[in-house]
Amino acid sequence: MTKYSCVRCNSKNTCRILYGLYNFDEDLNDKLNAGKVHLGGCLVSNHDPDRHCNDCQLDFDTRTPNVYLDIDGVLLAGDLTPAKGVKEFLTEVLDRYPYTT
Repeated sequence: MTKYSCVRCNSKNTCRILYGLYNFDEDLNDKLNAGKVHLGGCLVSNHDPDRHCNDCQLDFDTRTPNVYLDIDGVLLAGDLTPAKGVKEFLTEVLDRYPYTT
């Protein structure tokens, strides 16, 4: 199994997040206590994180893209003033992808 690094603290001490209704048995309890799984709740959406960092407690999504921003011509206009809509754009990108932008 691939070890995913935490996008905040770079720790490899991460685990899968389980969603839905759980059958609490001894095996699940052992995995929870060992930090091999983390419970995400019973409500599931299309944008739920799939990994949990056991060190900094961040829930993150391994499917989140890395976002690279081009400053000249995108964030700044040709005269070096902020481009039209840049505040709204940055707010949206940083809200959606705070650790991969």
